[in-house]
Amino acid sequence: MRWLTIALHEIRMNFSQKSIIFVIFIMPLILIFVLGSSLSGMNMFKQSDVEVEQVSAGVVVGGNSPLQQAFDEWTEHEKVKEYAAFKRYETEEELRRDVKNQIIEYGVIVPSPSQGSEQISITGIQGTLTITNLTMETLIGSFNAEVGKTIAAMKRGVDPAKLEELSAVEAAASPVAEAVIVKVNSSNTKMVSAIQYYAVAMLVMFSLYTGRGLAESLYHDRLNQTLHRTLASPIRMVDFVGGRMLGHFLFGMLQSAFIIGFSSFVYSVDWGYSTLVTLVVCALVLTCSLSLGLIAATWFKSQQAMKTFLETVIVFMTAVSGGFFVITAIHESVGRFTLSYWAMELLTSVMKGESWSEMLFGLSVLAGIACVLLTFSLIFVRKAVVR
Repeated sequence: MRWLTIALHEIRMNFSQKSIIFVIFIMPLILIFVLGSSLSGMNMFKQSDVEVEQVSAGVVVGGNSPLQQAFDEWTEHEKVKEYAAFKRYETEEELRRDVKNQIIEYGVIVPSPSQGSEQISITGIQGTLTITNLTMETLIGSFNAEVGKTIAAMKRGVDPAKLEELSAVEAAASPVAEAVIVKVNSSNTKMVSAIQYYAVAMLVMFSLYTGRGLAESLYHDRLNQTLHRTLASPIRMVDFVGGRMLGHFLFGMLQSAFIIGFSSFVYSVDWGYSTLVTLVVCALVLTCSLSLGLIAATWFKSQQAMKTFLETVIVFMTAVSGGFFVITAIHESVGRFTLSYWAMELLTSVMKGESWSEMLFGLSVLAGIACVLLTFSLIFVRKAVVR
């Protein structure tokens, strides 16, 4: 009960300060509106129909098989080359990353057929432009029709070499006599809008300021000489620290819920299909933030030095993870080593409708960062409190 009493006291203290209410609750909403509105015209957020002369596409091809050989020959067809230029990739991860970063406009994954498999699934990874996606789906449909026509002929005992020769584009309109063996799966990498992107960025950034609030409350108690009097009373260190952390954690979750709710109803931000994943990510970010706050309170004797350190770290992580403006080279190199990067990746993945399996690695990384920071903060927590 002492934990809860201390936690509720911390929440009341935070709500009693008008400056905190403005910075934590109002400022993120202003920045979401300003950044989302002013930067919506950037290329990374455009989703419009444009005239495409030739699509820049990437392809990952599995082992050597008749299907892969047929696909390679098909990509060399004169008509296909007119509409698409294919670049080979070694791994699916590299292909998806380049589609996401708009280095290429579309991706195709041609798997190795499983032993005895009746159906082969070719995956198309959509980009941001509708007309590009339609062009590539039409082309892949033509390849599907050619393969189906050949398989149907072989089943009827007809030599495929004697079939009427059709161009890649003409084959798309040709009827297939039997069920097509090759199935085309469209993997829709739904792009987020500017307002969605900056709602995620500001939610993560301002959640990280929760740890600074915890550290400032410890400095405030030291300055007023109330901290030592509190510890002299029959209150255990674990109750005191646990209650403080719980109070700021709950305050941070209220902040996150307010930002998500307000942006959803007022700005029409679609936060995706899973509220559970969103809340889990928010909880992990807050855990990291509170741990950083305790560590900073341990390292720095001066409150101003602590604030400068935490603000620098928060702004740096937000910047390199693409929270203000995406610079691909920095985002994919330095940004990957920050917790802001993984939090933003997970929240935007929920918005895009990605599956749990696709987000599992990111959740594991963020949870690992939270565990490491929490462990370090608990090791030094006594020094942070009784300094």
